[in-house]
Amino acid sequence: MFVRTASLNIITLDLSQLLDKKLDFQYRIGRETFSCGLNLKYSNRDFFLSAVSSGAILKPIDVPHILETPSHPMHFVLGTHYDLITEDKLKEMNKELMSSLKPDVDYVIPNIHGESIIFPVNTLVPEDEGRMKAGQDLCQSIANCGGTSLKMNMPIRWFAFELWLQKIAEDKSCSFLIIDEVISAGKALQMSENDTKDALQYLHNVTIILYYPDILPQLVFVDPKPILEVLSRLLALTYVERKALHLIANPVPLQEVIIKLHYFGLFKEKLLTNHFKFLFSPPHFEPSHLLKLLIHLRIIASGEDGDYFFPCALQSYTEPPEPQTDIKPLLIVWQDNDGINTLPVPQGMFSLVITHLLSHNKYPCKVNFPPLEPLYYRYRDALSLWIFIKRKRYTLHIINHYTHIEAYFDESVQKAKPICPYICELVMKAVSDSADAINVERNHVTAFSCPNEKEKSCYCVIEEDHSINCTLCKKSADISGDNYWCWFDCDTTMITSVAAYSGCSQALNVCDLDDILTDLKGGHYYSSNWKELGLKLGLYDNTLSTIESSSSSEVEDCLRKCIAKWLQRADGVDNKGAATWTTLVKALEQCDSKPTAEHINTEKELTSLKELSETRLQEIEQLKLKLEDNN
Repeated sequence: MFVRTASLNIITLDLSQLLDKKLDFQYRIGRETFSCGLNLKYSNRDFFLSAVSSGAILKPIDVPHILETPSHPMHFVLGTHYDLITEDKLKEMNKELMSSLKPDVDYVIPNIHGESIIFPVNTLVPEDEGRMKAGQDLCQSIANCGGTSLKMNMPIRWFAFELWLQKIAEDKSCSFLIIDEVISAGKALQMSENDTKDALQYLHNVTIILYYPDILPQLVFVDPKPILEVLSRLLALTYVERKALHLIANPVPLQEVIIKLHYFGLFKEKLLTNHFKFLFSPPHFEPSHLLKLLIHLRIIASGEDGDYFFPCALQSYTEPPEPQTDIKPLLIVWQDNDGINTLPVPQGMFSLVITHLLSHNKYPCKVNFPPLEPLYYRYRDALSLWIFIKRKRYTLHIINHYTHIEAYFDESVQKAKPICPYICELVMKAVSDSADAINVERNHVTAFSCPNEKEKSCYCVIEEDHSINCTLCKKSADISGDNYWCWFDCDTTMITSVAAYSGCSQALNVCDLDDILTDLKGGHYYSSNWKELGLKLGLYDNTLSTIESSSSSEVEDCLRKCIAKWLQRADGVDNKGAATWTTLVKALEQCDSKPTAEHINTEKELTSLKELSETRLQEIEQLKLKLEDNN
């Protein structure tokens, strides 16, 4: 929430720990260390892949005054405790991490191209044995990361203004300033009040300075430490041993207050006022100010009777719950920017989705909590919600599986049909708003679990036209029935026709070459653009250059060979979605050949309808024969 999209992100791994060994998350305060709970165990590999994949869908840096910016953020992998492992072990770790990276290898800075991505350091080098040189070498490695620098065109006094604010805050031993102090600092640099506020807004966008004029117009946070300190201690109350609670809060809260926070996620303002008083500076920075900001940012939600709901404080479930409902769960899945590979749920997404839903209290819908009973969930990663629609109450279960989010609607299929589309829209809007809040692309899609037992990690992605596109299966699964399609306001008969009979997502081969060329010609595709199309389909530039040099002067011949190579799944074709009608249409759209793409889509739909009609006729004939046999 408080970290801006950076052009270079540093990921630190402890090289002395095995890649797949489950490690404790730990909390440190007063030089003491505490475990963050039995269920919070992650390996180096888990943490690394989660960080890289989350970074892969971060929005590009988009702030005023930037002249040049990288196309996407990069990651620098810093390996500590290098002195505790051998060179062979380091090579093995590099090899394993690089093989795990696909298809995100382009987002990580290589140390040695094709060989290593870890920049190893010995963090315990004594001062007199080269510590300074080791630090300088590391800084030089970071400085040499090409393609990660930004070029800005901004008033130089804004840069001086930022440094001056840091100096003032440091002299006061404080992480925030009041607006009068900031305006006074601007005047020292010959900046008007409006210039100062413009500079503040810019620094808010590109640095750790926080300025929310619509929420807290009198406060400027030079860094987010005061906010993070309170949130950190609230979390620590739920897992730190009782003997150390005095390090977290003063005085120590009653046990019932801690239990309410841990099992219900609820707390009152007086918890901050009475037990975290030392973290605030009245009258400029009070608990009420912080709560107002946290509600605005959707980190917490307002409850009833003066309660505030903090989802991150809840305990984690030990086993993923699976509610038993008549309706198939709706899955929300994240994809990379090419729409091909699936990614883990972005960090911080789930709790934001919950608070966004809880803030929805406009007619005809209101969202609230059910009581804490066994049939409902109240965990950090699984929650049950009561949704009131036109005075009728329904139950929705939302579960974070970390690979995806699942939504279960606990109602009969018949009763759900008029309600589920609205619930789906509500949930997807909460996901979109949450994506904007943490600066990630809206690369989420709806899907169902694939019924194919052999592909348990496959998702049946729902396209805009409600067709099914399986992420792993060669042929789209047959997803039919109201227990699936009640989530969408659409004609289930037409859905069946597309899902079961459309060949758009089926793998193509060289036998389909003539049909493809015929459809391209029928859609008036310009053959001279064959090379651009080949690149979008996943063929490499050297392959296309070879085709160009070995072909006749006819561009039609080049197009034919290009499509043939694509059908043979050469180069990076599989990374672009393999050879299917769907990927061809998508590539044509990316090449600004939308009329051709629309022509192919229409042809495939007509073919699907024809196949459906023939199938229906066969079913009718078979039914007639059965009736005749019975008679």
